[in-house]
Amino acid sequence: MADYKQLGNYVLFEEINPDSIGKNFRAGELENRKIKNHLILSEVHPLLYSNPKIWKRVTLLLEGIKKSNITGLYSPDKILTMGEKQMLIFPYKEFVSFDSVLEDSTAKGMPINFDLAFSIATAISDLLDIGSSIVISGQKSFHGFLTPDNILIDFEGKIYLKNYGIFPYLDKEEEIFKGMEKQYGSWLTPEFFRREKIVPQSDVYHLGYLMFKMLTGQYFSYNPGEDFDAKLANISFSQHIHESNKDFISGLQEFFKKTLNPDPSLRFASGKEFKEFISKTFNIDELSSVTFNLAYFMDSLYSKERSESQARVESEKLFTPAEVSTASQGSGKVDHELVETILSGLEEREKGGKPKLFMLIASIIIVAIAIGAYFFVQSNKSKQDKLIKAQIQLRMEQEQREQDLLDQLKAVEDRAAQTEEEKKLQEEEKLKLQSQIDDVQKEKERLKKQEEEKKKKAEEDKKKKAEEEAAALKLKEDAKLKKAEDERKKKEEIERKKAAEEALKPKRGELLPITEVDKKPVKISGKKMAFPPSIRSRYAGNRFEASVMCLIDENGIIKSSRVLSNIPKDIKKSIEKSIMKWKFSPAMKRGVQVSVWNQVVLKISI
Repeated sequence: MADYKQLGNYVLFEEINPDSIGKNFRAGELENRKIKNHLILSEVHPLLYSNPKIWKRVTLLLEGIKKSNITGLYSPDKILTMGEKQMLIFPYKEFVSFDSVLEDSTAKGMPINFDLAFSIATAISDLLDIGSSIVISGQKSFHGFLTPDNILIDFEGKIYLKNYGIFPYLDKEEEIFKGMEKQYGSWLTPEFFRREKIVPQSDVYHLGYLMFKMLTGQYFSYNPGEDFDAKLANISFSQHIHESNKDFISGLQEFFKKTLNPDPSLRFASGKEFKEFISKTFNIDELSSVTFNLAYFMDSLYSKERSESQARVESEKLFTPAEVSTASQGSGKVDHELVETILSGLEEREKGGKPKLFMLIASIIIVAIAIGAYFFVQSNKSKQDKLIKAQIQLRMEQEQREQDLLDQLKAVEDRAAQTEEEKKLQEEEKLKLQSQIDDVQKEKERLKKQEEEKKKKAEEDKKKKAEEEAAALKLKEDAKLKKAEDERKKKEEIERKKAAEEALKPKRGELLPITEVDKKPVKISGKKMAFPPSIRSRYAGNRFEASVMCLIDENGIIKSSRVLSNIPKDIKKSIEKSIMKWKFSPAMKRGVQVSVWNQVVLKISI
């Protein structure tokens, strides 16, 4: 069975589509080392929780949306703190993000048709209307960040909105804005790029953008200074529309003008206006059956993938995490316990009196075998253990010596003395043996005291070593943390500089003053000024100097020209017409091609 990452009481099985909050995982909750149930776990992006003020506001909004109990708003059941990370726990649903639906429908050649596209947009608008019943700070709520990864569709054709109502109430943190720009690009509203307040009409823009992507298969882009109406004049659609159906095409153009307009006040004012325009203009007959049509479309698009996903989910239910072993890993503890047992046995034997010779020999043999086997098996004995072993050996030798002397003394006592001389010799021998026994016993006491001192020193050395190891480990961990912190700061500094560089870069085609560009346009092609015969005959022999202002775009093409000099109108008109055929190298700013008004001075002889 596969190895899965575990976070606390949750097992992460598979990473699924990320969204504006952060990463998402299909996960399982453990109970008694078994998967209790599946759920969706979202790992919140640090940009949202690194600021406590922002994160507190986000959590309050998420809890408020959950309490509203609107089924179409997908909200977390729990908000958890795991170490430094913040996690959102959502109920498990089998769905696909609309972002993936758009990609997969294109990849599989199954484009969303006009009726279904308008039905989807209308159904999302209905959810937004229901969500607006939630009042925050005295105002109706709205989504504010309706990107396709925040729109979820299940296989029954039901639509859910995730992360509803969060972004309009976040502080204007530049780091957050930059992160979102990098992640979503042209999906964002013009007011977001302008750092203006997000408004309910921001949702209308996102709906229009979704429709544009579904119907054209392309991303809509608009730069400040461009002709907005001209951008929508020649739209190419992914599905065939007969040229004779001009009312339908003009209706689509008007629809996009009222949804994608860079000015929020010129968009549809409400979801009601949005839906009424669709109903009246396009005569969509099947809006009421969006759930059935969408379910059929999802089944056609994902029938195989859904079966595979369900099989994975069933197999995941059988997952059991590995048990963590609590058995002792080291041999040091066993070494000391065995030595302690041997020493304790010797001490108990001393307390129990002097054994008989055969008991002493048996004890010596058993202890010797135990010590020999123990030191044979252990290959990495410490220095202290070797010293203690030597002490034990000395004590056993003294035990044997004492017993031998006692046996000799008993033999002398048992021997019958026949004469006074023999009795005197016997007493002298007994005194001599007793003296030797006394000496042995003193040596035993000395060795015992020495053993206790060595044992105490071994414990002190062990404690000192543990403290040194702990100190060394702490130093290592501190160094590791410092290195990680230094790397983090270095990375942040690199990212900051990179972001600063990116912020200074203009957009391609952006109109800039000629004084701000790094490289000015240079003429690369274009014929010498040619005048018609009428002008040549009228002004033959005359010389003129003409100053011409040319709007040169990012491709070096002259888009517009104006003669500023006070010369005859017919010559001026002829110059403006001829110069439009010239080609220039584009103006450059920080490596980006931009548009500029460039002055061209002409000296004309006729």
